[in-house]
Amino acid sequence: MQRLMERIERLQPIVTTVKAQDFAEKPEIIRNDYEFVASLFYPFESVRQQLRDPLLRRLTAGKPVLGYVSAPYGYGKTATMIWLWHGCEWEGFVAVPPFTFHSWEDLVRATTQWLSFRLREKRPD
Repeated sequence: MQRLMERIERLQPIVTTVKAQDFAEKPEIIRNDYEFVASLFYPFESVRQQLRDPLLRRLTAGKPVLGYVSAPYGYGKTATMIWLWHGCEWEGFVAVPPFTFHSWEDLVRATTQWLSFRLREKRPD
C-alpha cells in the first residue's frame, strides 16, 4: 500500500508532452516517465471501446492507423495517448509515444529516433 501511495503522490495533474527533439536526447527517460503514467491511468470505457479496440483490430489486421488528437489544455490528451501507446507496446507493436511537433521534420525526426531506440532494444545486432 505504501508503494502505491508513493506512486500516486508522484503523479502530476497535467502530463507534460515531450517535444520531438527529446527522442534523440533521452528516450529511456521518456519511456520510464510515460510507463509510470500508463501504470496509473484508467480510461473511460468509451475510450477503450471507441479508440483502443478499433485501433488494435486495424493493427492486428495489418491495416495502417493514422490519427491526431486535439483538445484544450488539461483535457487528458497526453495521458490518454500514453495509455494507448503503452497498450500497443503491450500487444507487441512498436509504437511511438505522444509528442508535440510543429513541422513534418519534427514528425519524421521523432518517429525515426524512437523506432531506432526501440529496434536497438529488440534487435541489438
